[in-house]
Amino acid sequence: MGKYSLDAFEVYPLVKLRPAMRSPEADGYRLVELYQSELEPETGELLPPPPVGVGPVILRLRPDDKKDVLDVCGFIRRMGYCYAGGINLAGVVLTEGDFSDTERNQLVQAYGQAFEETFLLVQPGTELVEVCRRLGIRFGLWLDMARGILNLRRSIAKENLARNWEKCPVYLWAGQELNEEQMDAARRGHTSGANVNAVLGHRMTLRRMMFPRDLTAGGPMPLRIWWQNLGTAPCYRDLEICLELRREGERYPVVLPEKTMRPGLGDTTFNTTGLLPGVQGELELWIGLRDRDGLLPLSMEGREAEGMYEIGRITLDDVARPHLKTMWEENYADGYYPLEDPAQPE
Repeated sequence: MGKYSLDAFEVYPLVKLRPAMRSPEADGYRLVELYQSELEPETGELLPPPPVGVGPVILRLRPDDKKDVLDVCGFIRRMGYCYAGGINLAGVVLTEGDFSDTERNQLVQAYGQAFEETFLLVQPGTELVEVCRRLGIRFGLWLDMARGILNLRRSIAKENLARNWEKCPVYLWAGQELNEEQMDAARRGHTSGANVNAVLGHRMTLRRMMFPRDLTAGGPMPLRIWWQNLGTAPCYRDLEICLELRREGERYPVVLPEKTMRPGLGDTTFNTTGLLPGVQGELELWIGLRDRDGLLPLSMEGREAEGMYEIGRITLDDVARPHLKTMWEENYADGYYPLEDPAQPE
C-alpha cells in the first residue's frame, strides 16, 4: 500500500471482500401456448390447463375467434388465475385475433386484470401497441426474428419504442440458434431473454464489499457495497439483498434497513448499516439476491445448492463501538464509487 493510496487515509481498518467472478451462464425461456378451443371445447367442459414446470416461462394464449368476446375474456381471466402465481412467469404475449377495435379493448383490459403483476408483451407493428397506450397499460416487446431485423427496427422506430426497454422487458423468439448479427441486435436492444440459450438479461455480481474489521456482536455493521449488472438489460423488479452469518450449521441473519434495490445497467453502489446478531467469535459471511421467484444465480464463484454465496469471514467480539452507528456520516457519506478501485477482481 502506497502513501497516496486511499487505504492510507482510512479512519477505521476495513475488510475488503472481492468475490471471484465467473462468466454469465447462457439460458432461455420456454414458450407455452394455450388454445382456448382445446381447454374450453364446445361440450362446455372446462379442462385443467397443463402444468408448465419451472421457469422462466412465457405464456401465449390462443383465443377462439369463433366465440363471443366475453367468453374469450373469461378464458383469459381463468388462465391468469391458474398461472399468475407459483411459477416463474416472465411475460404473457398478447394475440390480436380477428376482433373489432372495441372487442380488442376488452381483451387487453382482461389481460391487464388477469396478469396484473406480469409483464404483457406486444409485437411492434400491431394495433395492440396503440390499444395498450390508450388504456394506460404498460407493455414489453415481443420480437419475432422471422420478421427480420430490419423490419423489426423499422416498426420500433415508427412507433417510438426505442426506449421502451427502460421500463419493460424485451423478449426474442427465434426458430433456431441466434447468429452473430442477431445476437448483436439483441444486445443493442437490451433484450431480457430468448427461447434459445443465450447470455441475455440482467446478470448480477458482487464486485466489492467493505466493512470495519472490528465489529461488535449485536452492534451495527457499516457496509459499502458495489454491485454490477454485467447483462444486457436492467432489473425490472426489486431484488432483495440476503445477508447472513453461519457457523456449525447455525444461521444468523444480518438485518438491513434497505433490503431491496432495482439495479439498472452497470454499477449500483451504496452505503448502509446492518444490525449484527448477538453471537461472538469467527463466522462465515454469506450473501444472495432474491426476486419474487427465489434466489438468483450470480456471476460469481461460491454458490451453494440453495443459491447463497460464501464471500468471507468476520469476527465479532463484545467491545462496544457506538461510533460505527454514524460511520457513514463522517466517512464517504455519499457512497462508494467504482473509481476508488477500477481493477476488475481476479
